[in-house]
Amino acid sequence: MYARRQWSLCDRDDLRYHWLADFDRDMLALVKEASLFDEPFPALMNAVEHDQVLAFERCNYLFVFNFNPVTSFTGYGVRVRPGKYRVVLDTDDARYGGFARLDHSLIYYAEPLARLASMGENQLKLYLPSRTGLVFKRIATPRVW
Repeated sequence: MYARRQWSLCDRDDLRYHWLADFDRDMLALVKEASLFDEPFPALMNAVEHDQVLAFERCNYLFVFNFNPVTSFTGYGVRVRPGKYRVVLDTDDARYGGFARLDHSLIYYAEPLARLASMGENQLKLYLPSRTGLVFKRIATPRVW
């Protein structure tokens, strides 16, 4: 017995494989467009084992994953650098067979983290649906003196 890849499955609209292929295409396009591997190591921002949430940053992109199979989090604080952020990739998007629970037109603003404000620590307050991955792009903001 042997296993072989059946690439034709993603061409069938009656199956769900085409959503996975669409996500794979968009994910690889983002990696190429943003040159994500130019930076050798990601910076770990959050890793909360009991919530099953992981966040890291690489090349001005923030990656946030909620691996929890049952719990969605509202107002979940994720440590970030100061600035504005917008969603550029969302595994829950309807284009990928998801439930489209996030508004992609929103701009997220980093706010000072209360207990570490004196150290310049900031956070984003996010809605993290269960079993999803999100990619945010940090938007450059000009300094005003």
